[in-house]
Amino acid sequence: MFIKVKNSLLIKATVLSLILMCIIPSFYSNAAGTVFTMSTNSSVKPGEEFKIDLSVSKNEGFAGFDFELHYSNTSLTLVKVEFSEALKNAPNAILENSNSITQMPYKFNFASSKNFTQNTVLVTFTFKLASNAKLENHEVYVSGEAVNSNNQKLSATFQNGGVVATCSHDTNQALWVKFNHTEATCTTPARTFYRCSECQQQKTEIGTELKPHEFVDHDHKDATCTDNGYDKQICKNCQTVVTTKTYPAIGHEFSDITNIVHPTCVAQGYTVSKCTRCSEEVKSDFIDKIAHDLKESSRLAPTCQNVGYIRYTCSVCQHQSENILETVDHYYLAAETIEPTHTGKG
Repeated sequence: MFIKVKNSLLIKATVLSLILMCIIPSFYSNAAGTVFTMSTNSSVKPGEEFKIDLSVSKNEGFAGFDFELHYSNTSLTLVKVEFSEALKNAPNAILENSNSITQMPYKFNFASSKNFTQNTVLVTFTFKLASNAKLENHEVYVSGEAVNSNNQKLSATFQNGGVVATCSHDTNQALWVKFNHTEATCTTPARTFYRCSECQQQKTEIGTELKPHEFVDHDHKDATCTDNGYDKQICKNCQTVVTTKTYPAIGHEFSDITNIVHPTCVAQGYTVSKCTRCSEEVKSDFIDKIAHDLKESSRLAPTCQNVGYIRYTCSVCQHQSENILETVDHYYLAAETIEPTHTGKG
């Protein structure tokens, strides 16, 4: 609760400071540099409450102030004012609101017997943003005067604050206006497009169901001896092709007439069966190759120095093989006698 007084708190602060001046000598000098700042709340939705702090920094020391709170009462409603414990506990603190919380501008005062030198939050204001507030920055600021214990006016700087109103379309669904719609197809669900009537943001609602395909006959293939047959249909809307029926391969049907290929010395023999439907030939009943038909084709007689051979050639495939004839013994025709001499043996 605020203390209700009729006289200006600045007058009371002046009286307190004059009493102190009689007891404690002091020097009069202009204080400067004290900054009073209103905080900024960056995002609040219409209809919500929020808080903004009045803080002091670079504090040169003040013993009293007489401030006015300014804001747009068409978009903001002041709900509560709370002085900080630090301010309440100042020596001989006197706090007062000089008019109703609903009046503009809202006036509030402070007086103390000593300079308040802390850099801290002084007052917290609770506001409510109007439900029809524009989506823009709503400024809140303080103006007024502050004095120190020597009754000197501070050279104070006031920094404005405020709140940025953000759209309430997340909680107020009535703001969303439908501007387009696409029906579902057999490949894509329905889509409904909305635009917020306040901030123009868009959103899309996507359905969960697809439209059934509309299939028509597309292709047919008969089964063959080795390949399956099928019936296929195609969706006339999205061109999706599906197989609706499969016909299994019917297998070969071989003729009773077969062709026998006799074996040779270079190839197996076998029986050939032919399919009456697809003309494919299948080999079966394999017979091993036969031996070569070898006949002597050339001969070389051996000597006492070189081997000889007999060469055989197959009459069918010209394959050749040889039998080696070993060398024969020497054949001596006559002996010769040599008489010994005085220099050599005989």
